[in-house]
Amino acid sequence: MLQTPPDRVLLLDTLLKIVPIDKLDDIIDSALGFPWTGPGAAPAPRDRLDQVIRALEGDGFERWVFPYFLKYSVESYRSTRTLFDACPSALRDLKEVRGILETVMPQFESQISLAARDKPDILNTLAALRRKLSRDVLALKLLTITLSFMCKLRVALTELASRISRDPAIKHVLIHNSEISLILDAIEEIITTFPAGPAEANDNKQWILKTKDIVTRVRAKIQSSDLDTAATEVNRILTKQVHRLATELFKLVKTIRLVDLPSVAMASPSALSIPFGDVKLTILGRVLTCIHWHSVEIEFLLLFGLYSDEDPIILEDLATNWLNLKERVLWLSSLEAEGDVQKEMTSAIKDINDLLGSSKRFDETLRSRISDLIKAIRKQMSSISQMLNEDSKALKPIMRGE
Repeated sequence: MLQTPPDRVLLLDTLLKIVPIDKLDDIIDSALGFPWTGPGAAPAPRDRLDQVIRALEGDGFERWVFPYFLKYSVESYRSTRTLFDACPSALRDLKEVRGILETVMPQFESQISLAARDKPDILNTLAALRRKLSRDVLALKLLTITLSFMCKLRVALTELASRISRDPAIKHVLIHNSEISLILDAIEEIITTFPAGPAEANDNKQWILKTKDIVTRVRAKIQSSDLDTAATEVNRILTKQVHRLATELFKLVKTIRLVDLPSVAMASPSALSIPFGDVKLTILGRVLTCIHWHSVEIEFLLLFGLYSDEDPIILEDLATNWLNLKERVLWLSSLEAEGDVQKEMTSAIKDINDLLGSSKRFDETLRSRISDLIKAIRKQMSSISQMLNEDSKALKPIMRGE
């Protein structure tokens, strides 16, 4: 069941504002992965939406659908919080994919063996489904690895720029930083192994070509004598690519129909459909969290990029906008167990708060703490992308039996 929302009217108002109602049935079909007998069509969009939400609650499937709704709310923090408060399990306390599959796969294989005694052709159906899933899972694995390395690259470049700002004399040593070169080599290797079948080529060609181009440009930029300008451009390039990869990842995960597996042995959704659906929910939740973090980072860059050392005393408006952004950062940070990155964020947020309340200018101390907070956000995105990488590896048991 949904948590007690702020109120039902606000929840429906929010969904009506951000979700295309004409695509509601497609969203639910994609989220559930199996035919769902929902309520009959209501003439008014609001009534239709209310009936669907209540029916999803009644069947216990609301937490599978809300990640799809949350994808539409990325640009609006208020909308995101309304949806999240109604269904926290869409993003919080996500289980480990490996743990879910270690529990459910023995039950699934046993169910298949029993069903195959009466219907041997089930094994052929399952083999065909696994072949399709293995292509999707390979694409997922390569996308998550690429995203992970892109996030690592941004963190490494941020650290590089920070070290150079403290000691410009070591610039020529650090531009040949081996960690960065190794990351670029790894990205190139990944994208050359991406599936190149007809369907995959059409769907993935653009981001693969873009990633290749980005690796070439980054290599050239980090050798630039004007590293300060180069670092700014490289970060801009990578920031766009991280968003592109995360969006592609969300689109891919939506198409992976894991609940088709138990449907091979059972004509209708069974108890095994739940854990397979939870696997997809977990991966979608992580991707969504990464997308929301990226949106916060963009807001930071836009907000604080408007100010420079030469600005007069104009921090009042900045402080007002900062309060809204701070609330969103603290909320996102609360979705994960507290670790070093969360502590870095909390410390930076406190200092920025204090400085905005006392500073007369946008000075170097304020700029430094803002930079620290952005660095922590990038570390958090890197951590999430690494978890996604582990999730994709954990899907290997699904391919057994081919």
